[in-house]
Amino acid sequence: MKKFRYAFPISAYVVYALLLAVSVLSVVFAALRLGNAGGFISVYPVTDALTIALFSLCFLTILFLVCFSNYTFSENEISVSRLFFKKRVRKENLIKLVTDEESGVSALYYYGTERGEQTVSFLIVCVPKKQRDAFVSALRDFKRDIVIESNPKKFEE
Repeated sequence: MKKFRYAFPISAYVVYALLLAVSVLSVVFAALRLGNAGGFISVYPVTDALTIALFSLCFLTILFLVCFSNYTFSENEISVSRLFFKKRVRKENLIKLVTDEESGVSALYYYGTERGEQTVSFLIVCVPKKQRDAFVSALRDFKRDIVIESNPKKFEE
């Protein structure tokens, strides 16, 4: 079983860092008010306890999302795990992988079933640049007859 980490865009990491900072500050401030420390007094202790619980849950959710989002090749399927969502695609349903060299984002096309009809769907594949060639190699080993295309970088005149 081969695993590849999901690479979020830099803007997502910035937003996640801001949310983590807000979560930590909110928990610390609510804890200070609950403990009546530093001149802070808790008027509504239940609200402060709820603030600590909810922002701690937010903190853990973001950490789980960043640390455990991945692509996994098993014996008969490829799966994409992001937070609580998991998408599985069987080996025989894969069609092709198209990579945009400029952005580094790939689309993995497959046959899917939607509302009882067979359709062509796709998954966005975002792996770190260092692992991109290894991912394509693992995909090629996973399904030998898959079509792999690359859109080259645009050249400026």
